[in-house]
Amino acid sequence: MKSLRFSILSGVAVAASLVVVFLVIDYTTRARIERRVHDTLNEISLPLLEKGNPSLLFAQLDEGVQLRSPSMSFITQYLPLIALDPWEGQIDVPAFYANGTPQAQLSARAHYSRGVADVRASLVYRNGEWLVREYEVMQGPAAQ
Repeated sequence: MKSLRFSILSGVAVAASLVVVFLVIDYTTRARIERRVHDTLNEISLPLLEKGNPSLLFAQLDEGVQLRSPSMSFITQYLPLIALDPWEGQIDVPAFYANGTPQAQLSARAHYSRGVADVRASLVYRNGEWLVREYEVMQGPAAQ
């Protein structure tokens, strides 16, 4: 009788351990995917906001997306770029056992020596990378 109880308790302990391991793996995977969206946006945005170069943005577009080049004519009047605020907004990364595709809608403010610009982006996570669905740069007020 004792060996039967021990076997049952051992089985329950192993099952609980496996559940904990799967939850930890899920959490770390989701956190890694969430961190990667910020890295991707910085990689795309900094060349665009510093030099007006949209090539990395267009290389990161989702399949079928027809994105017009952001209007950056104001950039020559605002340069140099001083800082890009941290990206803020909604990042939705479903758990591995849930259906859905990770998506993000983020924004940041670019601070120039002569003004500011606001950036908004919408991305989707496919095949191990974040792809741009929408990207917009809006000229803010010039410095006084």
